Amino acid sequence: MENKVLVNANSKEIISGALFQETCEAERKQNERILGVTARSSVAGYEALNGEFRVTIKTVFRIVKHSEEGYDVEEKETESVKSISDKRITPMSKAYLFACVTDVNTSSGNPMGIKASVEINGWFIRERKIELFDKNAEGVYCKTTSLKVQSVSPLSDYDYTLSYTDEARMPIERIIDCYAETTVSGAYPSDGSYRIEGEANIKVLAITDNKQFLTQMYTHPFSVEIADELVTADSKIDARGTVKGFRCDVTESDKRVILFDLDVRFCGTLVTETEIEGVVDAYCKSKETSLSVNKEVFDVSFCIRSVREKAISTVNLDNVQEILGSLTPLVSAGVTGSDGAITVEGVVSSTVIYLSEDNAIRAVETETPFLSVINGEFSCDNLLTPEVSVTNVTMRIRGGKDIETTTELLITVRGIKRTTAEVVSDVVIGADKEEDDYAISLYIVRPGESLFDVAKAMNSDEESIMKQNPELALPMQGGEKVIFYKELPYEIA
Repeated sequence: MENKVLVNANSKEIISGALFQETCEAERKQNERILGVTARSSVAGYEALNGEFRVTIKTVFRIVKHSEEGYDVEEKETESVKSISDKRITPMSKAYLFACVTDVNTSSGNPMGIKASVEINGWFIRERKIELFDKNAEGVYCKTTSLKVQSVSPLSDYDYTLSYTDEARMPIERIIDCYAETTVSGAYPSDGSYRIEGEANIKVLAITDNKQFLTQMYTHPFSVEIADELVTADSKIDARGTVKGFRCDVTESDKRVILFDLDVRFCGTLVTETEIEGVVDAYCKSKETSLSVNKEVFDVSFCIRSVREKAISTVNLDNVQEILGSLTPLVSAGVTGSDGAITVEGVVSSTVIYLSEDNAIRAVETETPFLSVINGEFSCDNLLTPEVSVTNVTMRIRGGKDIETTTELLITVRGIKRTTAEVVSDVVIGADKEEDDYAISLYIVRPGESLFDVAKAMNSDEESIMKQNPELALPMQGGEKVIFYKELPYEIA
């Protein structure tokens, strides 16, 4: 029958934990010591093909060196194209992909080989329509169930520059290391636009004018208004901001004043919820019927949960005199979910630069493990790789030998709750039913049967059954006796 209802059911399909290696080489002078190497990766773009995303990754390596002449910083930038395969990808697929460096390794020798482990995660929108049989089809009696279906559509990417002016505690001679990242705390819709609120976290490691190390962190809240005609006041929006470029400069007129520019790309999705009546059973009183039943998976909600955590670790050194600073931290994290709770577990890795008791500048790698359990009202299936932002790092010497690192984190987890339902997509009407010659039919209701089930078994309809059995209480419990009188055709001799 041509009685179909098409329901938009675009879904978020997760890309999680695609690992790649980025490499570069750096020259080192004879008297130079490498204090540490950091790396930051970003997705510069992608091409969608049948079954594949070709992703362009840019990675900036920062090599911090020390010699008798002082401190030097060398930057290397690489660009490569990686492939992510999924048979559901089409040339029209819209992707939301994010890259982060989870580990950096260096080799001895000259030139020095550097390898960064880069993890790409995110999701893409899978466009699909679900075919359902129309419960209002003429001549067909339908049993339905209520379904809530979400459909995801992309919002336009929005590029914005966040600019800040901050003051250092002391005049700065040179910036050794710096990084910035943004976190989105919420997206607030109105008719024709939506507002994104969050914070930018910036960390600076610098050398002051009196040759001391200076580590300082800055946190700035932001609010950005984005126009989009698809958005209404009732819209549900999920948004994220990614730093695509970062600049920090010390002013010439005042060496305490630092200027920061963060080029941020905000991307989001619009979630539309639809309440539908899916047909789970159907019949015709006069014709034989054949049903086409599909098992469909629906997105029913998208959950976002955030929590702030603090993690502490200790590294033992025999001759530490003073902690000078730390380089850009790297984060590796995984997520699992069970019974409404989400567990995030990972490690923050940092390079700590310190002064030993013999007045030598040295560096040590530290690892700070963390574990966070985030509770919620319902379970989230298909969890994305968590976003873990380092909002602050403090270090102190304990007992003259140990360096204690305290790391403050903002952990955000996204997930999708899905449900599966068997629904009728089509009903084929066949030959006429054979009529029985009973004028009165008796039916004993089985436990769990509905009025629809009884009407179908008696080849009648729910309205007629209730008219002839007004004492019947709904819902039925089982064991009730239902009588149906049918008018038989006859001839007068």
